Amino acid sequence: MNTKLLMMSSAIFMGMLGISLSFLPQETLSHFQLPPSALLTSLLQVMGGMYVGFAMLNWIAKAHLIGGIYSRPVAVANVIHFM
Repeated sequence: MNTKLLMMSSAIFMGMLGISLSFLPQETLSHFQLPPSALLTSLLQVMGGMYVGFAMLNWIAKAHLIGGIYSRPVAVANVIHFM
């Protein structure tokens, strides 16, 4: 599979998820029928920031050969995250 396409699709997916969790945490909780609380709202916003960070990492690293000496940390981070 083309790694550039995989990294771009992963970056777009995680970027959209991260932005929605960062800016719409209460709406996300109501969608999953969970009671909104300060702890869950803050947790979703932190998770949104994490997803935006991963999206930026994947977008920047999309041109590199994944698994090479310089992109091995990117590959390991993505494997651990998605497992």
